Amino acid sequence: MNRPIRGVVALLLVVVIAGCGGAEPEPETVRPATPPAGEARAADAGPDAATELVGIDWVLDRLSGADATNGVTITLGFADGKARGNAGCNGYGRPYAATEDGGIDFDVLAMTVEECVEPPGVMALEGTYLAALDAAGQYRTGEGRLELFDAAGEMLLEFVAAPAE
Repeated sequence: MNRPIRGVVALLLVVVIAGCGGAEPEPETVRPATPPAGEARAADAGPDAATELVGIDWVLDRLSGADATNGVTITLGFADGKARGNAGCNGYGRPYAATEDGGIDFDVLAMTVEECVEPPGVMALEGTYLAALDAAGQYRTGEGRLELFDAAGEMLLEFVAAPAE
């Protein structure tokens, strides 16, 4: 064979061998046509899917069914696909997706890093609040209230709409 043809044959051989080897392709994940109650599907979820959350400043009223805020103001607001607020000491923000049927999913948390000593217990309260927010999978609104539930339907957080300024 002449030199250019050998080069082409060698290149084709490399391409064929490379195409035959390698890892098995990962199987596709198939989602059910109708998600379980409260589960957000990517096609149905988004910042505009649950408009009743957006544009309202929510103030935590009850944590796991008890008034455990001890005078600490914890807030939550929704805008532009992000949930933002103050967790008692630190400000936080995180992307979220919500569905019109009550599903909600909070993504990775970003927050400031302050250590507050006043009022006593504020850091523990902040940790408990953020853990409850992580566990939320469902929500319900009505009568100036926002309630967040875990996947089993247990109420985690109860907010009231902040008075308009």
